[in-house]
Amino acid sequence: MIGPGYGHNIKPFLDYFETDISHSLDFYYHTNDFLIEKYEKINFFSTPKRINYLLKHIKSYDVIWLMGGGRLMYLLYFILLFKKKKSHAILHIWSEDLPRSIMQKSFMGIFKKIMVSNFTIINCNWFGTANIFKGKIKNKVQVNALGMVNDYFLDIDSPDRDLKKILDKIDNNTYNFYYPKSFTKSSRHDLVIEAANILKEKNKLNFKIYFWEGNVVDIAFKKNVLNLIDKYDLSSYVILLKKDKFYSTEEFNLLWGKMDCGLQIAEYDQISNTVFEPLINEKDIIISDIEPYRYLEHYFGFKLVLTPLKTKDIAIRMEGMITGKMRTDIKEKSDIKKSILEKYRFETNFNSNLKKLEKDL
Repeated sequence: MIGPGYGHNIKPFLDYFETDISHSLDFYYHTNDFLIEKYEKINFFSTPKRINYLLKHIKSYDVIWLMGGGRLMYLLYFILLFKKKKSHAILHIWSEDLPRSIMQKSFMGIFKKIMVSNFTIINCNWFGTANIFKGKIKNKVQVNALGMVNDYFLDIDSPDRDLKKILDKIDNNTYNFYYPKSFTKSSRHDLVIEAANILKEKNKLNFKIYFWEGNVVDIAFKKNVLNLIDKYDLSSYVILLKKDKFYSTEEFNLLWGKMDCGLQIAEYDQISNTVFEPLINEKDIIISDIEPYRYLEHYFGFKLVLTPLKTKDIAIRMEGMITGKMRTDIKEKSDIKKSILEKYRFETNFNSNLKKLEKDL
């Protein structure tokens, strides 16, 4: 496995292989912020320093798994030419940036498409990303609903000291919205801010919106968002919670414990865990009306109210949450959580996916 050694995306895979007795893992990592010493069964190699080792031993691997693409995809493309014939080369895509660039009719778009075609499997976590490839890269796209790790369903008594400072910033006397999406172009912080401005002008609505800086930050986009907050004089309504370091999923549950409603206002999305975090914490959610989110009812059997990507519609939904007129009842919240627990557990689903791989080898 090759990929970044940081964030919530990679940790579940490492935790799984640490406890798995039927597979062995060599992990070629870059930019780590986790403690590799805690893993005893995984062999760690820092890239690109050990690329020569990978090239030398490439024929010993049954699966070569690249997490997230990025610049390493260019290097791995040539290394894959030396792999044994029966081994799987998997490109595991986290976001929609790479598939969207591949679909462009530019030199780089065509070049990336050629490289991606060298992988035997293009693995997309969810429907949203895989849908972009539909009819364009045949017989390669697999959709694996990997799910949430068990940690998401646990509580923690003593939070990290830095997280405690963040928790103390959250107002307990207002209706709190939480928007945990990273500052990328797929997220619509701008619509949320404009909706907040509409609510602010009504004076009597007691609310706050908390943004989370996230793992990936588009600096220019973030600057525009902060400028928009200043433009509407919303600094007392819209608060940025800055990420100091990596926090565990149990610690994030403490953050959700102080929130009332999750905001999932995205222009496109693969269906990320930020959709499910408020739901497993039995909070309300305002979610945008885009194709991947329409798929939730088909997979889980529960139906969420989808909100058009328009400022006024988002403001109406937010006001309905604040006043209580549009909140989900307690029984329905409990049923939604139960459905996620049954169908969306990483450990169970990932084990099933590995067995499918083994059959093909």
